[in-house]
Amino acid sequence: MLVFSVFIVVALLLVSQTHAVDTPDFELVKALPYPVINSTRAHMWPGAPNSGFEGGLYFRTSDGKYHLFPSECMLDRKGVPWDVHMESHHWTSPDGINNWIREELIYNSSANMNGTDRRGAIWAPMPIFDTSEQLWNLFYVGYTCNPGQVDGAIYRLTSSKPGLNGIAGPYANATIILDMEGVGGDVEPWEGGDAKRDQGDDSFFPWQLDNGTWMAFYGAHSKASTKDPTWKVGLITADKLAGPWRRMPWLNPAEYIETPEGIENPIVTRTTDKTFYVAVFDALMPDQIHGHSDVVGITYAADGVHFSAAQYVSLNASYSGCGSPVRTAQGLVPEPEMCAGCYSMLYTGHGNGYANECWVLLRNKAEA
Repeated sequence: MLVFSVFIVVALLLVSQTHAVDTPDFELVKALPYPVINSTRAHMWPGAPNSGFEGGLYFRTSDGKYHLFPSECMLDRKGVPWDVHMESHHWTSPDGINNWIREELIYNSSANMNGTDRRGAIWAPMPIFDTSEQLWNLFYVGYTCNPGQVDGAIYRLTSSKPGLNGIAGPYANATIILDMEGVGGDVEPWEGGDAKRDQGDDSFFPWQLDNGTWMAFYGAHSKASTKDPTWKVGLITADKLAGPWRRMPWLNPAEYIETPEGIENPIVTRTTDKTFYVAVFDALMPDQIHGHSDVVGITYAADGVHFSAAQYVSLNASYSGCGSPVRTAQGLVPEPEMCAGCYSMLYTGHGNGYANECWVLLRNKAEA
């Protein structure tokens, strides 16, 4: 009887271990020692950004093609700073590494610096396909410039052409879905409250839960009114991608991910085994501000809502030859053909006075 009882206990332990779900744990597999898009590549086309790239979205569509919608820092007008006149083009590649081609112009900000245009600067383009509407939705941040960036608002546009082939635009029907004036619910204290001085809402990225609900991270910076030097993020939700979107103050700000350092531009990807939602983000560590940070921040949630404390993965940027410090991560792309649990990622890294597009391969050891 004793032997049988021991057998049952051992069997139950084995079953529980078999069904245990390991939490995500990422490591660097490979970092290319050169940029996939640098100044030379970008200037193969007229009107290339003179300061480089920062932010935007990197992803792969079902036809195997890789896409990049970056923020392009033009620095091409006298007296206009690098972060005010902004463009974005649709870039494509067959494999995410080679032969990146600049294609359609997605937007061109006005670079108005007298405070009369809410899209004087445009940042962080995020194209998301809505299967219910069969339309691409483009979200981006519009800033009033007076003369610097203030009063950030999140815009939504839709592709004029329906279906997956509408990815290249043109995009129209611009509406504000979130701002400092109360669209999206009451502005929260951590966002600031001074639209004339605070940067305002500075990023937005949505994803859909299994029950059909939409979630998004949005970011804000309130340095002027609160004297808080950090960038923070919170959560917002909607029944439809088109909105209306509603802030979630009981979960905001997401300082449970990391504090006191800042978080900027989190982008969420579902793991290939569908067990977790994983966000990569620009981890604004103190030494990054001084130009020495090599890490990307990662957080995860099993339910797509309650995210973990951050983990940090060194991308070996100081030695890879692409660019350091590491700035904005632009998204994870599952790469099961390369290795189990592997994801490619683009990030913007500064090298030789230019913000390059850099490629790395990460592995989630929980899926390997």
